[in-house]
Amino acid sequence: MAEFNLFKNGVLAPIVLEDNGVHGVKKMAGIFAKDIERVTGKTPEITAAIPNATSFVIYLGLAESAKVQNEFKDVIDTKDIAEKRESYGIFMFENPANKGQQVLAIVGSDKRGLTYGMFHISEIMGVSPWYFWADANVKKKAEVVLTDDVCMISKEPSVRYRGFFINDEQPCLGNWARENYGSISPGPELYEKIFELLLRLKGNYIWPAMWRSDFTLDYFENAVLANEMGVIVGASHHEPCCRSGQEFQRLRHENPQYGTDWSFLSNAEGITEFWKDGLTRNKDFENLITIGMRGENDSYLMPEDATLEDNINVLKKAIVKQKELIAKYAPSDHPQLLALYKELKSTTMAMRTLRA
Repeated sequence: MAEFNLFKNGVLAPIVLEDNGVHGVKKMAGIFAKDIERVTGKTPEITAAIPNATSFVIYLGLAESAKVQNEFKDVIDTKDIAEKRESYGIFMFENPANKGQQVLAIVGSDKRGLTYGMFHISEIMGVSPWYFWADANVKKKAEVVLTDDVCMISKEPSVRYRGFFINDEQPCLGNWARENYGSISPGPELYEKIFELLLRLKGNYIWPAMWRSDFTLDYFENAVLANEMGVIVGASHHEPCCRSGQEFQRLRHENPQYGTDWSFLSNAEGITEFWKDGLTRNKDFENLITIGMRGENDSYLMPEDATLEDNINVLKKAIVKQKELIAKYAPSDHPQLLALYKELKSTTMAMRTLRA
């Protein structure tokens, strides 16, 4: 059985990162290096080139990376991960270009696949996904020696979007954020820990805190960080076009173009401008864009005496306009989520709106 001395006799294997210029891979490699430090007490060097004098090397790359496709092509078979979503392979072999040097290679089909592969090794070393949130303390080890039974090819996730919905974060999470981070609402320091847990659990998707928090408006860095770490950001039923629930009331006073009423009957032009600006602001991030509309604070969108047909007609107009805006202002591969709430009383009526 082959062995890989990740940490032995005080010697720590360096990390060789071939990131292909993919945004965020360096950050995730840094978190993986921190996991190694948690276990060994030493921080591994992260370098772009394989050092010749080192007996053991951790290699991080993507299926299309140069080393994987060239010097490692006879020892790394990527056919089972290439062209797949969020998959990874773990390989252990002797470096063909440097006889006697052992390589532990973690290869991802994409950024999230590589991240999942790194965190898989973290768990094997003894770093629980819950080390921060559940005080699952990491035990220090005098040595970390891996055998080739860690080698594997992961399956492609059967569920495309998997994650958390932080619903009504006040008072619990909001107060905790203020006490521990001094932030008015969950900010990037806290969200980094939330995103990290999500990715360690092999998730990829979040609906952020939404009762008294506005994810991007409160801290633009939240959206930047999610994109860097590889977390897809969605939103709930009252948050279409990358706008969180309270943004309209917060912004309309300084933006007269938005109008005063959250109504697609009396203020369609202003609401359209509000949605357009949300899409423009977040279009370069990885989003799952919610479409649909709901009344303020989970109220009815129409007066209580409105007919079902009235509700359907105004929703049709709103959804058609939202899809036009997405096509014009966020025209990349953003998926869309149709979120309809209590206005529609039956599946038949919902499907009528969807087809429209």
